[in-house]
Amino acid sequence: MTATARPTAGSDARVRADRRMTRILAIVALLITLLYLVIFVASASYTLAFDYLAYDAAARRVLAGASPYDLAISRPGEFGLFFYPAPFLLMVLPLAIVPPQVAGAIWIGGLVACFIAAILLLPVRDEVRWITLALAGLSWPLIFSVKVGQVAPILVLLFVIGWRWLDRSPVVGVVAALGTLIKIQPVLLFGWLVLERRWRDIAVGAVVVLVASVVATLIVGMAGWTDFLKLMAGLDDPLVQPANFSPGTIAYFLGLSRPLAGVLQYGTAILVLILAIWLQRTGTKESSYLLAVLATQLVSPILWDHYALILVLPVAWLLQRRQWWAALIPLTQSAFLLNVAPPIVWLAGWFACVGALVVIGRREARVMPDGATIAGAPGIAPA
Repeated sequence: MTATARPTAGSDARVRADRRMTRILAIVALLITLLYLVIFVASASYTLAFDYLAYDAAARRVLAGASPYDLAISRPGEFGLFFYPAPFLLMVLPLAIVPPQVAGAIWIGGLVACFIAAILLLPVRDEVRWITLALAGLSWPLIFSVKVGQVAPILVLLFVIGWRWLDRSPVVGVVAALGTLIKIQPVLLFGWLVLERRWRDIAVGAVVVLVASVVATLIVGMAGWTDFLKLMAGLDDPLVQPANFSPGTIAYFLGLSRPLAGVLQYGTAILVLILAIWLQRTGTKESSYLLAVLATQLVSPILWDHYALILVLPVAWLLQRRQWWAALIPLTQSAFLLNVAPPIVWLAGWFACVGALVVIGRREARVMPDGATIAGAPGIAPA
């Protein structure tokens, strides 16, 4: 007969100490995040709900019988520019029953709730969860996204849901569909699903996109789609926009000619896609999914600084594996360094995550069965 190991007094004490430390981390992380959000939101002037007010104006144009798109605006990032697909308005129209300022406050509160929910759903150890929240609370991408009412926290929540329930069909299909309806680029997740041969996810996701598109068309009419295409075709060259942090734009402002900057931009996008396909075949499912998530943003010629909010996913994944250097990524993007760290430092954070996902994801695939779990959380590899 094999004796059953009994917990010792010392082990019980360690467990209690670990739980205390986790609770302290949770409280500190929440306080840091909420404090900085309150400070920056309260001190915002014309930028408060900047992006949301563009969504709100588009919704009110629709209710007035007009197109949601203002074709007189052509510069990316300009106030009032709504350049999201028509189904996105299904999220905004219900708020049009209250004044824009009230709707903006509700929307901003919803974004905070989305991000906190994303942190709570991260499939990582508790201490990693709260460290991630504390790092994000200091970061400019979170502060700015919430302050202007940008959709990044919603996308983070969707991507985390896909990560947590990665093997539960058709969750990722629905995530891909909702992301596409919000911002187009997450359509790349359907490509990942094709490589994974997850046909049910693809079918369910396609139905979600179709139904939402039909409903949106009934509300905005076909002109909503044709005007969207006209708007996108008429946008000013994104690679010459100073606030853009894409590789081509950074190279352009460092002195590279516009044609060569374009080659660099689209060459980088192709490289990221090749790496994503390669990792899907040679890495773990978890790492390849996260790289596909990053690819949804890196293939775009527009990469605003606040898009870096989705880096909390690979950062949490790396911290789970005790790759503590990953904490430097959100720290270099903190509000304190906003006017200190050059754009290339921000871009380096993206590609540090890409490289780490490829290297560590492939290494894990060689030493552990795909889909292995630890501590009851789906897809978490042993540290």
